[in-house]
Amino acid sequence: MANSKRTVLITGCSEGGMGAALAVAFHKAGIRVYATARGLFKMTGLSALGIETLSLDIESPASIAACIDQLSARKVTVDILVNNAGASASMPISDLNLDEAKKLFDLNVWSQLSVTKAFLPMLLQTKGVIVNHTSVVSTMAVPFQSPYNASKAAMAMFSESMRLE
Repeated sequence: MANSKRTVLITGCSEGGMGAALAVAFHKAGIRVYATARGLFKMTGLSALGIETLSLDIESPASIAACIDQLSARKVTVDILVNNAGASASMPISDLNLDEAKKLFDLNVWSQLSVTKAFLPMLLQTKGVIVNHTSVVSTMAVPFQSPYNASKAAMAMFSESMRLE
């Protein structure tokens, strides 16, 4: 008998963060949860609650492919993808290190899009949903947060474009 329970995969579920809180909330709502982070040791509390955990580094195409392979081997499809993994940085523009800002942008935008593209065939099959965790700062300027603001604004625009497509 096929499992009719919906499944969510959440990136960036290190304990103490929003991803872990989302994993617990989805789990309590009766949805099958796959919580992911770069290291399984970052999610021991989630495992103790009965939440399934997988290693996933969203900056690594090989890690993304391995995660999908693990799910496929278990005959698991994803109905909801929550792109939560990301980072922030605080600095005035005068002190901005462009290489570090590019790394932040890569993580908060291009890596999330890589995960989305990789999971898209599965999500189309299940008529699933993509949730991209952005921020209120995607719509307003906040001092000392310019690379973060810009990355969240870019992801918000990608999200809106995906919705229309």
